[in-house]
This record gives sequence, structure tokens and C-alpha cells, in this order.
Amino acid sequence: MRRLRWPIASVMLAAVALVLVLSPAQPQDVAPGVTIEALRDSAGPWEIRVIRIERDEPEIDLVAALGRGELRGRERLNGIIRRETEGGAHVVAAVNADFFRMAGDTAGGISGPCVRNGELVTAPRGRPGFYINAQGQPQIETTRTAAEVTIGERSWPMDSMNLPDEGGEGSVQLYTKVGGWQLSGGCVVASLEGGPLRSTGRWEGTVTGVVATGTARTAGEDEVLIVARNEQVREALLQAQAGERVTITIDTPPFTEPVLQAVGGNRELVRDGRIVFEDQIRHPRTAAGFNDREILLVTVDGRQPGWSVGMTMAELAQLMLRLGCTDAVNLDGGGSTTFWTQWLTLNKPSDGGQRSVANALLVTWDRP
Repeated sequence: MRRLRWPIASVMLAAVALVLVLSPAQPQDVAPGVTIEALRDSAGPWEIRVIRIERDEPEIDLVAALGRGELRGRERLNGIIRRETEGGAHVVAAVNADFFRMAGDTAGGISGPCVRNGELVTAPRGRPGFYINAQGQPQIETTRTAAEVTIGERSWPMDSMNLPDEGGEGSVQLYTKVGGWQLSGGCVVASLEGGPLRSTGRWEGTVTGVVATGTARTAGEDEVLIVARNEQVREALLQAQAGERVTITIDTPPFTEPVLQAVGGNRELVRDGRIVFEDQIRHPRTAAGFNDREILLVTVDGRQPGWSVGMTMAELAQLMLRLGCTDAVNLDGGGSTTFWTQWLTLNKPSDGGQRSVANALLVTWDRP
């Protein structure tokens, strides 16, 4: 990861204050440029776990991974990492990531943006996200994707991707193989050229068929299913004919090139060294942040009196500043909060063990 320069003078004094509060265990190196830390603050009490990743370490990457390898469904962190390991990855540390639907036919549907190795899994819809941009650098952005689908001479805005039961008036929704969702027909099937959809770009393809309502269908390799919740739009959409040309354009400002990885959160905590959100409710927390030298993944246990009571957003923002972050975002917390390394869960999840989650942030080592 190439280094960038950010002003961090405002957080250095806070980092000094941290030494007076937290009782750190000896940091442990788990890969070149990657260390984990266990911190305790008896004032809460709070049990804090930290992954520090040097941004200029070329052998280390952050990867967004999905439960069960697709958006549909959930999986414990151990299972997610086992699948990635079987695929050849060497995972050295990980935390849970985005908020998600926990039950029902749409379990696993996530709330925010998700990009997996450049492939757009879910499009940003106005919630904050933690991104690794095209240059391999971290960014925290609250943005919304603008996209358009054209079939023949007819065009519609696209307002969601791989999110079941979502959709607005006058728009269409897209489903791809990585979503894993089975639709009950009423959709246009198109074959795309140029690889998977990404956060920015233009794709051409061809209508290969129209699936009648009541006929189950999932997207295959290099396919996209185009649907509409609005009846009037659906009627127009289903007039498509096999062989018609399809064009999909996607733009996700401020990014001008496709991002590499992304997971969603619900609140920006710190921007340019200043706290930008606070609340007063304590929960277990997971957060991601960075400065000009490091990326930090942080968990705080909660709902366990005597062990760790959890943090408010204000307390979490202060913690991220004290750990040295200039920018930070809150990820899913509560019973989802999980800190993993070397096949061990190093925190104490409030559910009593690992919760099945929708996605995760993995630290991988490309060993020579």
C-alpha cells in the first residue's frame, strides 16, 4: 500500500493521553507490517482489540469477504475465513463488517456498499463506507451511486443492486451472480461483456431472454437480471426482446476509477482529525480508521459488566482519535462484533460466541 500524507498533528496529543488511560498487552506481530494489540481501560471497563496495518507494506491487503461466498445468507467469521483460505488466501486477522438483515428470506442482505476484489456487490446508497480505492489507499466516503440501464431505446435509472425487496418508483434493480438471490420471474436476463460490474464504468451486453412471473431464476456467470418493483416500469421492461442491446453505466463519486474493496458502516466518526458524530448509547463496537501511516481495525466488547460495557459513538470516536486515526467509521457492532486472528477469537462477543454475519474485512498476506 503506497503511503499518502495527511495532517495528524491534532491526533498526536490525543495519542499521548491514551497511554495514561489504557493498559496495553505486548503487541504481537502476525505478518510483515501487521500487529495486534489487546488494551484494557478500567474506567469503563473496556476491552479493546486493535489491528494495525502499515500502509506501505506491499505484501499486505485488505479484502472484503462475504458469508457463504455470496450475499444471500450469513456465516460465522471462521467459516468465511476457511473458505478464503481454501481459495488460496493467507488470512492473518479479520473483523466483522456491515450491518445486515438477520432473518427471513432476505437474511444476509447488507445495508451499505460492498465491493469484493473490484466487483460491485451492492451499490452505495447514501450510507458511509470504508473503501480501498484504485490506488490501494483507504478512503471513508458517504456517497450514492448513479447508474442507468438502457435496453434498445428505453432507459431507466438503477437504484439498487443485489438488495431484495428494494426499489423505488420509476427505476430498475440489478441482480448478479454474487448476490445469490433467486427471483420469482418478471425479469429481463442480459449477458454482459467486459467482466463484472464495478463502481465506475460502462458495460455493453445483449438481452438473452425474458423470464415470466412465477418462474424462479438466479443470475449466472456474466449475467445480470433486470427487474422493476413498479408495475408500470415492469410492464415496459418486459417488452424487451432477445437480441436487443443493453448498456449499463455506473458512476460513484468521488471515485473516478473502480474501487478495489468496500464495506459499509452507519456513521462517520472522525474526519480530518475531528469528531463528526456522537451519541450516548453504549454497545459493543467495531470500527475502521486510518492515518497517513496505518490502517486500524478496532473492536470494543460490550454488554458484559465487569468485563466490558461497550462504548457510545462519542467514546468510540475519542478512542479512534487516541489510537491515532485521522478518519474513522463505525461498522456493525452489538453481537456481531468479532476480532479474529490465527483461528482464535480474541474478543468476547456478547452473544457468547461468533455470530453469523453477512461480510467481513480480512487482512491477507501475500507470502513470497
